[in-house]
Amino acid sequence: LTEDRIVLERYLNTDGNEDTRVLRHAFLNSFFQTGLKNLIDLAVIDRADVTPSTVVPDSMLGQSLRDRYTKVDEVPFDFSRRRLSVVVADAQGKTQMVTKGAAEEMLEICSFVEVDGAAQPFSEDKLAQIRKQVAGLNAEGLRVGEFGIADECDMVLMGFLAFLDPPKASATGAVATLEAKGVAVKVLTGDNDRVAATVCEQIGIDASNVLLGSEIDALDDAELAERAENTHLFAKLSPLQ
Repeated sequence: LTEDRIVLERYLNTDGNEDTRVLRHAFLNSFFQTGLKNLIDLAVIDRADVTPSTVVPDSMLGQSLRDRYTKVDEVPFDFSRRRLSVVVADAQGKTQMVTKGAAEEMLEICSFVEVDGAAQPFSEDKLAQIRKQVAGLNAEGLRVGEFGIADECDMVLMGFLAFLDPPKASATGAVATLEAKGVAVKVLTGDNDRVAATVCEQIGIDASNVLLGSEIDALDDAELAERAENTHLFAKLSPLQ
């Protein structure tokens, strides 16, 4: 349904302002992780490679980071944690862990939030502000990943990455043709439910009923079959689901 061509649209700090430090840490995570780089990683790397470095004169951010950092270790992605951590060291030996992942899963492991370059304890007001920011970006059809720094516990929330994977120009017509011929279109995705609903609405798929992966786990086969009849969007699914 989408172009499968993800673009990093924004890199924002927790106040919602564009911040190159957020892109820098995102690059370290995406570039140094092993295994097949997905479209999100490639979008981060591409953006850093065309963004001027604020530290190394006459250099692009991506290349300056390649030259200055080495990988120490990583905690690979899995679908239960829905996040990935990379440990890197700079030329002076300073070591840090950078973690990125789905928004809610990242908020679960963050005890601190970075404001004006300093880590502060997470307050209820700041958490509410961040959730509102994420919801607003999702409503625009942007996937939001968050990331922090530490040991996958008591982490510091540093900022957001907002990605766009626009619908194919042909998707609306294809969905209408299928439905005219009596074929119901069901969407199954690992993506955030708000993002998926926005895409569905743009191309004419009813997203008023959404079933999440966490809800599916609580249903037996008969209950799932009944819900599936009237549900067109299934979101935040694991590969097994």
